[in-house]
Amino acid sequence: MKMVFQATLLLIAASTTVAATFDDPLQRQRFDAVVDQLKQDADPNDVIPMVYDYMEYYIWIGYSDPTKADPDGDIKRTFGDAYTSYFSRLADRLNERLGRCDPTVMDEIMEYIEFHEVGYSDGRTLSDRERIEKSVFWSGYLEWEVNDALRDQIDAGGNAGPSMVYTEALQTLRRGRSPEKAQAARSLGAVRLGTDLTAQALLDYLNDANSVVRYWVVAVLGRYPDAARTAGTQLRAALADHSWPVRLRAAELLTQLNDAPSRQQARAVVDASRTRTQPWPDNPRQRRSNGR
Repeated sequence: MKMVFQATLLLIAASTTVAATFDDPLQRQRFDAVVDQLKQDADPNDVIPMVYDYMEYYIWIGYSDPTKADPDGDIKRTFGDAYTSYFSRLADRLNERLGRCDPTVMDEIMEYIEFHEVGYSDGRTLSDRERIEKSVFWSGYLEWEVNDALRDQIDAGGNAGPSMVYTEALQTLRRGRSPEKAQAARSLGAVRLGTDLTAQALLDYLNDANSVVRYWVVAVLGRYPDAARTAGTQLRAALADHSWPVRLRAAELLTQLNDAPSRQQARAVVDASRTRTQPWPDNPRQRRSNGR
């Protein structure tokens, strides 16, 4: 998409005029084909080149000053609601995947931002994080970052034991304020199976609406191989969890169990997680692993 965008900036070097009438049947046919693809939520890699092709073919380039170019505005004026609604729905879908903490969405988000670079850039060379801050994805990014920090607290565990009863910690994690949630996550990371929390009671929380709570269940099971072996059915179901970190953690645990079908399913999830995955810019976990 980047190459197409750069090419378009050269082609559409000015404020332009689009034919308002369709005297040529081929012109109407091409225009309708683009609109139809936009309305059907076609793959951006398919429909955006169609938009560019239409604009290149029918726009008269009359200005010599490239600084006056407004390619995005010209396309909006040409295709109107079909164009703006398409990108609104696309942004919603990408934000939904952000909510699932799916790292494979990063490439598509950066392509989206690159397409709208004129609107997001202020003339400086922006980092990926700065570009996200200026885009429609910032709130989704922040939610991911907060939940990622909570998952780190759960993973860290603790030798001193939990600082609050696990039921209270769960309620705090779901509804508390940020500092309280961090304390609750640390406490949950220190929880051990026993009389207060049996393996079966723990597994019941795999149906919790909060993805961080579901992550906690799988993280705790990872410390108890015997309990994990008896929870194969629930862990296999977790491979289809809405949240990517839950899926991956369950898959990593299943690959360690002496159950060939489980390992096969789990490896498919792990392999899929490595496809087109790009680390988040300024990811706290990445900074720590790099010693920063």
